[in-house]
Amino acid sequence: MSIYTGNTAYDQCIKEAASAYGSEAAGYYRMAIMLRPNMDMAYLGLIDAVTRDNELSEDDDGLITEAMNAVEYDRSISNEENLKAFGDNYLRVAYNLGLAYYYCSGDVQKRSALKYLGYVAESSSEAGDNTNEFAGWKEKCGILVRMIKYQDIIGLPAGSGKNEVTYSEYWNDYKTLFDEVKKDESTDISSFWFYKDIASLVFLHGDDFANDGVPPSEMSDVLDEISRILSSEKTKGIQTDLLKEEIKKEIVRARKKLGERTDSYNPLCPCSKPEKML
Repeated sequence: MSIYTGNTAYDQCIKEAASAYGSEAAGYYRMAIMLRPNMDMAYLGLIDAVTRDNELSEDDDGLITEAMNAVEYDRSISNEENLKAFGDNYLRVAYNLGLAYYYCSGDVQKRSALKYLGYVAESSSEAGDNTNEFAGWKEKCGILVRMIKYQDIIGLPAGSGKNEVTYSEYWNDYKTLFDEVKKDESTDISSFWFYKDIASLVFLHGDDFANDGVPPSEMSDVLDEISRILSSEKTKGIQTDLLKEEIKKEIVRARKKLGERTDSYNPLCPCSKPEKML
């Protein structure tokens, strides 16, 4: 993240935003963006301010879109274009904004994530704290881009005229991402967003995954691992604690959906294939 120190109006806006909350904090960050649209700190603060409730509403989307598209003062280009001229700054904002749209908005708005996640996935910059972190960003964003595109084709029968994707492929991509995210047991809020997302996915599509060859035991192991991470996580805070409770509820729903199938399913033995979940 770019660091700008001093006593400028920009600094004062950042300082005031840090001690504010909700729309007040968002207002200060928006003012800072107007003053210095090439700096990433205010954009990242704005993203954090509007997702403190772990949701990104239509109003929040409107605020972000307006901040990115605005052409202010005597400038000839938008705030977003100003930021993009400073590649690493834009990359950090695109990464965080893409995750916010993906995890915190509905399916319609989730498509807004494509622009930002796709930018990171295709970027050759190295805005992470180190090369390995940036490589992780690229891999994560590449998978999430596929997840969004899967929504239109998942489960389509062969010969439908579109690029079909199976539920097992869908799960395997998510499992790859899960293995990457859990490595460091990160305290980053986006990790918790992801844990909620994959628990919800097991609840919604556990039946489809199992019927396409994914062992219920594998899904159950993922839920066990998330529960372990939640119980060992020491980070405290209103946003994190609220999200933890939501994740736990999703895990309970997912376990109920999986039922008692876990130990009996062997995808290599048709006779052991479990009955369809209800």
